[in-house]
Amino acid sequence: MRKTYASRRDALAAALRHHLAGALDFRLPEGGTAIWAKAAADIDVSSWAAAGLREGVLFADSSRYDFHGRDASFVRLGYSYHDELELAEAVRRMARALMRVRAPRIGARPRAEEPGLERAAAAAPRPAIALRSS
Repeated sequence: MRKTYASRRDALAAALRHHLAGALDFRLPEGGTAIWAKAAADIDVSSWAAAGLREGVLFADSSRYDFHGRDASFVRLGYSYHDELELAEAVRRMARALMRVRAPRIGARPRAEEPGLERAAAAAPRPAIALRSS
């Protein structure tokens, strides 16, 4: 299993470096089954995650891992369940979602407040790729 997880970790890291360079900062973990990454200061991770859900990839900000729900500027990206091709596709979807968040449509009318990620996840069809654990 170590070789499998190391291969998946390396594939996820390569995809992150290729598609999300400058958006996420991370160190390659020596063990475990997830990469923790810090988002750039100009990224609202909650909005990015909501956009990701619409792209078919599920991830969340780090507030769910803090007892008080603080500091949402990190993401935990699990790699134990998906193979290397699925992980690369997940990162491509994350990159598309980030482009949507960073470049809103010109002339778009302001929307009502985005529903919470959990509510949106419950209402949406199951995403194809989930990079977080429950």
